[in-house]
Amino acid sequence: SRVWRAVVQSNENKRTAYTCVVKYWIKVFDENNNESWESNHIEKESNNSTEMEVKNYNKIYGDLANLVGRKKLNSRWCVILPFFEPIPKNRRNQETLKKIEKMLIQKFYKKE
Repeated sequence: SRVWRAVVQSNENKRTAYTCVVKYWIKVFDENNNESWESNHIEKESNNSTEMEVKNYNKIYGDLANLVGRKKLNSRWCVILPFFEPIPKNRRNQETLKKIEKMLIQKFYKKE
């Protein structure tokens, strides 16, 4: 896969857009047989792979699951994910890292 930052039109309001990440499915070569896949096989494989990936992201993102989805670009399915601005290096201190760690544990870690 390759990942790009993109701007996507909102489904609710056609005059607004949001920044997202597009994860483009690029596997086109069968390494076992050393040959390229046909376009219909690429489409089928990208569909299956990205569908499973979106289901997994929906479990992880919870409240942000509405920002996860799939779109078809150039006969291949892509995964659309929310974009998170990186923390500037001058703000990467212990206090900030502790806040992030706390949020990640509360949001993503579930005790069984």
